[in-house]
Amino acid sequence: MKRYIIPVVFFVTVIFQVLADSKNDPVLMTINGKDVHQSEFEYLYNKNKLQQAQPQSFDEYLEMFIVYKLKVADAEAAGIDTTSTFRNELRGYFKDLALPYLSEHTQLTDDNIFDQLADKESEFKNIMNEYHDGILLFEISNRNVWEKSVTDKTGLENYFRSNISAYKWDEPHYKGYVIYAPNDSLANEADIFLNNTKPHPDSLTTVLRANFGRDIKAEKVITARGENPIVDHIAFSGESPEPKGRWNVWFGYMGRIINAPEEAADVRGPVTSDYQQLLEKKWVEKLRKKYPVKLNKKVIRQLRK
Repeated sequence: MKRYIIPVVFFVTVIFQVLADSKNDPVLMTINGKDVHQSEFEYLYNKNKLQQAQPQSFDEYLEMFIVYKLKVADAEAAGIDTTSTFRNELRGYFKDLALPYLSEHTQLTDDNIFDQLADKESEFKNIMNEYHDGILLFEISNRNVWEKSVTDKTGLENYFRSNISAYKWDEPHYKGYVIYAPNDSLANEADIFLNNTKPHPDSLTTVLRANFGRDIKAEKVITARGENPIVDHIAFSGESPEPKGRWNVWFGYMGRIINAPEEAADVRGPVTSDYQQLLEKKWVEKLRKKYPVKLNKKVIRQLRK
């Protein structure tokens, strides 16, 4: 019977250690079946408070943290964390991040050294989690919001059409092209060529390059009075500015004055930003329906105090 004493004692010790760890660092929430512990939340919450000019309330940050974890869950569901690109990038970060800690833990083996270090250094563990999730967050956000707002031209245009009243100007704009040349001779030649061939705007730069090499430059502009001295000269009866650099001569092509934006490209910056917000909102709504979130309300109440 004595031969069972050591294993039983060891087993009981392990159980008490697990219970102690659970008590010291309880599960704060479970998202898509994955536990998130209090220590990770507190680490990021305290870091966020130091970085924000106007710190968020606890409940505001908690909501933001849940959305953050939902996005990470979506990235993991998409398999981004299994790609060699992700793993190599993450390992590169871990190597640099581990350096300050390794000098104190020379006994660690090379096999799974970062996991070993995380078990001994809670700060390093939190940093590992932060970088792991941060890379996933960037990649999944790029796919669903940032890149999509650029590539989804139809969606962007439809959004603009549906909200066109939100995009107004205080004054008219010149919309068209400015053609640049190094001298009058080439400018006249390019002017005649464009009037005769009338290339499509989408191929204007390509056609000019094929026929004039780098001697003619085309710039698409949409500008109000006072924003561009060359456009002021071409479209708004302004004085001719002093030439700078190689491009001494210029003229307008396919230009006209418009009083309000006609398409998303006319207000690309604002409309793209607004469209990204819409994509973000719809994505988060989808995530809330897709991935279950279970909160430990007892721990949250304690943290809120």
